[in-house]
Amino acid sequence: MLNRGKWTELAMEYLLVDLSELLQAGLDLHLALQILQARHGAHAKDLETLRRGVESGRPLSEGLAAVGFTSSVVGFLQAGELAGDVAQAAGRTGFHLERKRGYRTRLAKMLAYPLLLALLCVVLTYVLAAMVMPNFENMYHAMNLKLSGPTELLFSFSRLTADVMPVTLLALGLLVIVGVTARQTIRPGILVVGLKWKVSRGLIQMWKAREGMEVLNLLLGAGIDLLQALRVMARADTAGMREMWTQAAMEIESGVPLSDALANLSLMPPVVKDMMELAERTGDLERGSERLFHYLEAYLDRWFERVLRTVEPAMTFFLGGVVGLATMLLMWPMMQLVRQLS
Repeated sequence: MLNRGKWTELAMEYLLVDLSELLQAGLDLHLALQILQARHGAHAKDLETLRRGVESGRPLSEGLAAVGFTSSVVGFLQAGELAGDVAQAAGRTGFHLERKRGYRTRLAKMLAYPLLLALLCVVLTYVLAAMVMPNFENMYHAMNLKLSGPTELLFSFSRLTADVMPVTLLALGLLVIVGVTARQTIRPGILVVGLKWKVSRGLIQMWKAREGMEVLNLLLGAGIDLLQALRVMARADTAGMREMWTQAAMEIESGVPLSDALANLSLMPPVVKDMMELAERTGDLERGSERLFHYLEAYLDRWFERVLRTVEPAMTFFLGGVVGLATMLLMWPMMQLVRQLS
C-alpha cells in the first residue's frame, strides 16, 4: 500500500487509531507496537525501528518523527507523552485526521461532476476557438463578405483564446504541481498573506486556536499546571506556534492573566480572550479550554458546510457562463453568414 518512509495521512490515521485502541485495552506500548507491526505489513520495517527505539528508551514521538510522521502529529503525541496519556493523544490525533479526510472526501465528491463539466467546457471552447472559428473566418474572406464590428471582434477574441488558453492551462498546472510539492515551504508565506485579509484571518485564527486549545485541554486534564503546559506546547510546536506559546508562558510567569496573554497572540481570535476570561473567573481552566475547543470545532464544521453550499451554485453559474460563451462563439458567425447570404 505504502512505501517505507512515506506515511500518508490515511496510513497515519489507521496506525494511530489502532494504537489508541490497543493501549486503551490495557496493552503496554511495546506489545501494542509488536501487534501493529504484524497488522501494518506495508510499514513493518518502520514499525520495527519504532519498536526497537521504544525498547531502548526513545520517546514514541521522536521515533514517529524519524520514520516520517508529520510535525503536527508528532507534536500532539509529544504532548500526550508529557501528559502521561499516549492512548488519548493517539486517539484524538487519529480522529482529527479522520475528520480532515472526511472534509476532503465530501468536497471531492461535490466538486467531481462540476469540475468534469468545467473541463469539458474548456475543451469545447478551445476547439471552437482554435478549429471552428478560423474556418468561419476563412469562409467570410473567401466569399468576400463584409465583417461587422461584433463579428470581427468575435474572431479576434477567438484567436486570442486559441493562443492564450494552452499557455494559461499549462501555467496553472505547473502552479498546482509546485504548490503541492513545496507546500511545506510556502505554507508560512501563505499564512502571512492570509492574516492580512479579514475573512481568511478569522478562519486561520479559528483553525490554529482549535488545535491549541485541544492540546491545552489534554495537558491540563493530565494535571499539568498552566505554565508548564504552555512550555510543553512550545516544545511540541503545537499548531506551528512555538514562539507564541513561549511568549504566552513568559507573560503568565510575569503575572499576566491567561486570557490577556492569549489575546496578545496574533493567531488567536477574540473569542479566546472572552471565553478564557470566563474560565478564569470560575477557576476551571480545564473545563474552559474544553468548551472553547468544542466551540471552535463546531464553528469550523459550520463554516465548511457553508462553503459546500456556496461552491456548488457558484460552479453552476460558471459552467452556465462557459456554455453561453461557447454557444455565442458558434452561433453568432453562423447567423451573420446566413443573414448576408440572404
